[in-house]
Amino acid sequence: MQPFQLQDVYANSVNIENRHATLLSLIDAAYPPDLCCTCYEPLDPSNSDHLAIHPQKYRCLSALCQRTFTSRACLRFHVSTSHLIDAKQPDPSDPLYLLYATAPSTNASSSISTQPLRPRSMIPILPATDTRSPAPSLTVPPARRGRPPKPRSEPTTPARRGRPRKHAIEPSPTPPLLPTNTARQITSESPTTPPFRPSVTPVSADPSSSSSIPTHSPASTRSPSPHPQAIEMQQQERLKLQLQRQLILQEEEQQRRQHLQRQHLPDPDPSLPYGRPGRRSSVALSPSAPHLDMHRFSSGKTLSVSAKLTLASYYPHLQCPSCKKYFKNRSQVVRHLQSDHGPGEGYQCYYSDCPHTKAFSSREGLVYHLIRTHHCGINDAATDHPSFIGTMPSPSQSPV
Repeated sequence: MQPFQLQDVYANSVNIENRHATLLSLIDAAYPPDLCCTCYEPLDPSNSDHLAIHPQKYRCLSALCQRTFTSRACLRFHVSTSHLIDAKQPDPSDPLYLLYATAPSTNASSSISTQPLRPRSMIPILPATDTRSPAPSLTVPPARRGRPPKPRSEPTTPARRGRPRKHAIEPSPTPPLLPTNTARQITSESPTTPPFRPSVTPVSADPSSSSSIPTHSPASTRSPSPHPQAIEMQQQERLKLQLQRQLILQEEEQQRRQHLQRQHLPDPDPSLPYGRPGRRSSVALSPSAPHLDMHRFSSGKTLSVSAKLTLASYYPHLQCPSCKKYFKNRSQVVRHLQSDHGPGEGYQCYYSDCPHTKAFSSREGLVYHLIRTHHCGINDAATDHPSFIGTMPSPSQSPV
């Protein structure tokens, strides 16, 4: 008799009779864990190819249901939710019971089968009570939201610096030691209570007398609040210090400039190509100040106003230098030069005696050339130099 045919033993074909302790025990009896459900041969745990060839299928235990499942858990869920189960006492003569008693089971299946079935009911089961006695009232207080309230303690006066808080203080025959501000406040609120003032005993000449030690209140040991005049004096002192520092820095800057002006700068050599020595010239420098080379012969990083106007007259910002086409912004001009024109086309120097004959691919390259070669920076006066008279082109001329 095969395992799936054991369900036909019971006479009742509508309900499923369970003579075992749990439903899992009935499933383990119908489908033993150590037998294959396809070929009914013992399963070998080391042989992993057997389950791939013979997939496990579990048919429903009801005779009227033809559904199959891939696991025992799915079969148990289907039987417990779709069919009626009649629990009966096990009969030793029942063949299904005898088969279950002799069939071996694994630890996992036995541990699962020993767990009792839980009732599938949404109504909570309450303990049986006497009908004559009234039902106990199940009143549950509503849950509080937020943080739990802090436990209240007796108000204490914290030791704080400055002005104390206002508290209702009852008059007492022995007033406590309080600061001067608090004593005035209590006097204004309760005029009947006399203000308390600490008594200071004069120091006597006799050192052995006990009255030579003066008694002070705790308020005398605290630092008093700063006076407005003291605050103004502190601010004035800070301003004076800042002014002194600024004066010292200005004097140091003025001395440094005077020292640079006293240095002897050589006159421009007319034998040089542009009347001014470059950074790599052979001009003799003072051994005591070799760092003045950069200050002497370095030009400005930006063009002068006259050089900017001359450059804008020859090459407008929004016009292509090669095809004279106008664009909306400068970035479009740069993209147009890179995509439509070659390396030989672009910005050319407009000085007639310039030895640099190659064109620049960008406007910044031409600006750098004018500053470094023709000294058209802010710190230079290229048009005023004698060697540049007659060489500055006019806006009406075209670039070379």
